[in-house]
Amino acid sequence: MTPQTPTVATTADDAPTPKSYPDRPAQPSGDALREFVKATERAYTHNRILRRESATELGYVDVKFVSIADVERSDDGTVVDVTVEFGYSTGDPGETAGTHADGAQRVSYFLGEHVVCRVEKPRAEYPDPRTTDGTVLWCTPASE
Repeated sequence: MTPQTPTVATTADDAPTPKSYPDRPAQPSGDALREFVKATERAYTHNRILRRESATELGYVDVKFVSIADVERSDDGTVVDVTVEFGYSTGDPGETAGTHADGAQRVSYFLGEHVVCRVEKPRAEYPDPRTTDGTVLWCTPASE
């Protein structure tokens, strides 16, 4: 089951719109997991900015990856750590009016057979998504 793309009210034709979440890869190889986590984090961060800010006033939203790596594989799943940078502005791009914001965050994902969890912490080290409360993005019954 893939999380639903959030609904965000936008009135301007060129206003940023919500991003859809990717489907989980059928074969959870290293490259497929990294691409899945990148696409998931890009959608998650983009959509969170749209929800938090007035989407009708946003000029742009940009999400970039600094690093992504498999950290630990086990019989239970894989932990993938991500460092992501983002920026957004209100008002039209190129105009001096409005607000511009940049940020960075360290996020860890746990990808298990039936669950995908996301954890972010404002510290220098990556959080462990197996032992830290976070956001469950996917959860399927064991029979699926």
